[in-house]
Amino acid sequence: MTLAWGTNWFDPSDDVVIQPAAERARRWSHRYGRSDLPVAPQALFVNNGLGRLFDAVCQALDRQASEEVDYRQQGYCHYDTESGAVTVYRAAEPAPYAAADLELLIDAGARQVVFVNGTGSLRDDLPVGTLLLPLELHREEGTSYHYAPPEVRLRTDGPLNARIRDAAAALGVDLVPGAHWTTDAIYRETFAKVERYRAQGIHSVEMELSALAGVAHYRHCALSAILVVTDVLSRSHTWAGVDAAQFQAGVEAAAELAVRAFLVTTSR
Repeated sequence: MTLAWGTNWFDPSDDVVIQPAAERARRWSHRYGRSDLPVAPQALFVNNGLGRLFDAVCQALDRQASEEVDYRQQGYCHYDTESGAVTVYRAAEPAPYAAADLELLIDAGARQVVFVNGTGSLRDDLPVGTLLLPLELHREEGTSYHYAPPEVRLRTDGPLNARIRDAAAALGVDLVPGAHWTTDAIYRETFAKVERYRAQGIHSVEMELSALAGVAHYRHCALSAILVVTDVLSRSHTWAGVDAAQFQAGVEAAAELAVRAFLVTTSR
């Protein structure tokens, strides 16, 4: 028996063992007691680890929109706004679980998704609390290779990025665009890689985004992201910054920006 090595795992067939629609009904019935949750074409897919981003996004929408369905303790809220409905869904981690949840959202009707997450910075001039807009994605996780072959260069969605930039300008929020690295192996972020990727113009690293971009690419869904710097990769690395006022300010700004991106119609 000859084993096939490498990351050329892509199979375009949709003849799959587990259908997202069937799994969505099963999982949502178990989690929410119903399988027919409304999902808007515009969805905010939000991590709730450091900084409680999911909570912050829901609170920002509470101030600006009418809540229709609230299961926030279970990671779901649905709002009616003047610009249309918006769904907020708590993102799982790491990449395979986040990708599986995104499949369910897309199957239920999501067409434009903004992912909000924390991220490590590769640059000293992008400190804790900085907001980043990832563009090109360098993928070192396994999930995306099941959705797009290795030669596909994944990026976030251009028109959705434009909406986020417009919202940032309207709010007066500093937003730094740049390339981004996703990895499965948090304990294998070597300094040789950090230095090489920094030299290539990569600004940040986390564990989910390129996997989500792979799903979005395959499912023809627009996906972008807003990332808040949680830590700076250095010889003196520490997580102490997440307790700092700058980080909490970044979380609040990211939440307002994510909400504004879907509440304001741009001229583009």
